[in-house]
Amino acid sequence: MKQEVYIRTDEEGKVVAGRQVLIKAIRAHKNSSLSVTIEPKKKKRTSPQNALWWVYMDILSREFGYSKDEMHEICKYKFLLSEKVDEKTGLVLKYIRSTTELNKEEFSELIDGLYAWAATDFNIILPEPI
Repeated sequence: MKQEVYIRTDEEGKVVAGRQVLIKAIRAHKNSSLSVTIEPKKKKRTSPQNALWWVYMDILSREFGYSKDEMHEICKYKFLLSEKVDEKTGLVLKYIRSTTELNKEEFSELIDGLYAWAATDFNIILPEPI
């Protein structure tokens, strides 16, 4: 039986969350081979990226006649609509990712996509991403 266990470490590599769950999982798998995958924490979007996003929302909201929050939701739907398959039923569920969950690279792709979309589809030239 495959089991995923999540732990969190601090700057010194000490386990700060999930220690007991990890120990319990190891003990439950006696006479088993265990594989550990370490995924470094991805850095979240930066403050300048977020600030540029809201500059874009301000410009586009004025251009299209929406509020900044409405424009934010429209752009999230356009660029961050995702699907997930429910493993039990096979049903495909759609959801909109939050911009707060994006790492720097993902947010950069989002900004680039929005910049290109505004220019190509609407001839709106936004300030260039830095």
